Amino acid sequence: MLQRLVLSAIILYSAAAWCAEADAIPAPKLKVSALIFTDVGELDFEPAPTSEWTLRYTIDGWTPTAKSPAICGPFRVGLSLPLTVAYVRPDGKVGEPLLIECARHEPPEAADLEPGILTAASSGPFEKLPAISTLSKATITKGEPRFAPQPKGALTHQSGFLQIAKEGVYRFQISGDGPRELRIAGARVVNATDSNSFMLTKEGRVKLAPGFYSFQAAWISIGSPEVPVVSIEGPDFALQKIPSNLLFRNRFHLPVSGASIQSTLPTFKQNTSDLAIDGNEGTWYWGNKAAKADDAFTVTFSEPRKLSSLEALTGKPDGDNRLDHGVLEISSDGKSWREVGKFLKGVARADFQEEAVQAVRIRVTAQTGGWLAIREIAINKKRAPPPEKFSAAINVDYSETPDLKEWAERALKDADEQFPVIAERLKSEGYTPPRQITLFFRKDMKGIAHAIGSKIEFAEGWIKAHPNDTGTVIHELTHVIQGYTHANNPGWLVEGIADYVRWFNWEPLARRPKINPLKAKYSNSYQDSAAFLVWAEKTYDKELVCKLNKHMREGSYDSSLFQKFTGRDLEALGSEFSASLKSKAD
Repeated sequence: MLQRLVLSAIILYSAAAWCAEADAIPAPKLKVSALIFTDVGELDFEPAPTSEWTLRYTIDGWTPTAKSPAICGPFRVGLSLPLTVAYVRPDGKVGEPLLIECARHEPPEAADLEPGILTAASSGPFEKLPAISTLSKATITKGEPRFAPQPKGALTHQSGFLQIAKEGVYRFQISGDGPRELRIAGARVVNATDSNSFMLTKEGRVKLAPGFYSFQAAWISIGSPEVPVVSIEGPDFALQKIPSNLLFRNRFHLPVSGASIQSTLPTFKQNTSDLAIDGNEGTWYWGNKAAKADDAFTVTFSEPRKLSSLEALTGKPDGDNRLDHGVLEISSDGKSWREVGKFLKGVARADFQEEAVQAVRIRVTAQTGGWLAIREIAINKKRAPPPEKFSAAINVDYSETPDLKEWAERALKDADEQFPVIAERLKSEGYTPPRQITLFFRKDMKGIAHAIGSKIEFAEGWIKAHPNDTGTVIHELTHVIQGYTHANNPGWLVEGIADYVRWFNWEPLARRPKINPLKAKYSNSYQDSAAFLVWAEKTYDKELVCKLNKHMREGSYDSSLFQKFTGRDLEALGSEFSASLKSKAD
């Protein structure tokens, strides 16, 4: 009897295990473990095991849910961000997630580099890998890096630049017995920070083009005196320890080290303060309550640093939780402060003549609407020249309306082509348009379309009733590029500029609207206001829209600007515009 019970238990356990395994949803498959790109990167996932599963994603570090955006085709990336993807079944069950760290790579100047690498060892003990910027000052070695065996719990790290000669997929490995990782261009390519993987030789693959890439390897010894080995395999050579002739360091600037951080805002879970100075724009510090005036985030160096530049980037990759009302400050003694920059669209920058600074801080000047996220405070980062052509990674999600696939793909094509054109037409100094944009197609949405931040939503009903109205895409894309957040911008002008771009810069001449001279008024919004702006540019100032757009972005718009740029006040211009229409009609 006992034997039968045992046998029955085994059968039931085996059946339950089989059912659990059969019910499991595997992680999506990708041939690389990280994505590194210079402009716009692209990821193409292997097909799902069944067409009933939907591939969904997040870009804020959270695991996707059934309500997360869907990936429809190759996924494009324009920012450093953590992309988490997972399959979702029709019943809403979410499968095992896959994290792909994506890094937008800005190549260093080759003339700034010299052979060698920065190496350092800290006694710890450490339980997890810390931000290198918070550790003691690094020592410089040239040629082959050599390390003495470190005591248990000690941390050893290398940082510098890795030279790649040939385009292709590269495989990296780190051997060792404790937590360890390898970052290329800030993206974690090899990840052995989980206790289940400590005793394994971990590896990762990434596609690289020729050039120099920032390189950072770190590991903690938990028993073995052996120093871990970082190995590389390339398109035309076998797996081997990274040769010293491929490793370089910056001859002018050392990375931040020995920094301490103080914040008046508490930290949200794993988004710790050191992530704001870890050299990776794909991670961020996140406070867990709304910031108010005089809240501050302060970085104090172990010894004064000579600064040539300072940049603070706030907000998550989707643009949420950025700082629009704040200042960037420096201190030579950690006590008295001097303002060196104001935040515009979440970014503040300052340049110096090798000024010695003991501390830097971000100070909030007005209540924020959400929790503050600080992506990176960059020291002595060379400012990239203005792009010759603006670009963005634009994706579409038509998972709710699969029958709109053809229209959505046409919308994507138009958006891709026109984004750089519109961004150039509405450019202003110090402003970069969103680089990560998504077009959503909604089944039960009312109205036509609307833009919120870097997201655009289109109503299925309108598209089916007006299949030729692709100009709606251009109008809403213009709103994304405008990036206005200030309440003092008049609605007629906001919409007028969007229709100005659509009807008078994109639509063919034959489709341009016919303005009713008896009813037209500059403040009617949309087509009438667009026609007014075209007339005002031709009559008085050909750069009027660009100038107004700059002030609207910065929150300094006032109707008196029309007097400043044209010599006539707004009402007088409006009357003259209406009169010109009537004279043409006569």
